[in-house]
Amino acid sequence: MDRTTLRLMPDYTAEWPLWDGGMVTPSDLGLSDGLAAELQAWQRFFDAHFHWDGGWDSPAAQRCFDDRAHRLHRAVQAELPDVDVELDLWTTPGSGGAERRGPLALQRLSPARPLSAHGAAAAGNRCPAPR
Repeated sequence: MDRTTLRLMPDYTAEWPLWDGGMVTPSDLGLSDGLAAELQAWQRFFDAHFHWDGGWDSPAAQRCFDDRAHRLHRAVQAELPDVDVELDLWTTPGSGGAERRGPLALQRLSPARPLSAHGAAAAGNRCPAPR
């Protein structure tokens, strides 16, 4: 039996950063209310700090976004153990860049990958406030 694949990915003005062909909601997937709130906050952070034409408004915002992405990826995977959760950081240079050219760059990450391996968390930076 094939496993279901879910994509964790922000998109402009999307309500939720969860995709299975089209956008799906945390309640569609049976995710906890706490994780749903974190996912929505992450999507709103994207909307507040990433401009379609200019990219991230600061390096700190990008680091914060990426750090949260990796943590959320692990959390969604933990709540959906029978689903392959793919993290799509198309907004991050080296992961598809700030443009969508050809197939999206997907990162399959190990749940064991430490958060400290990523920018803002490793540097102890706080996330910028929304504009």
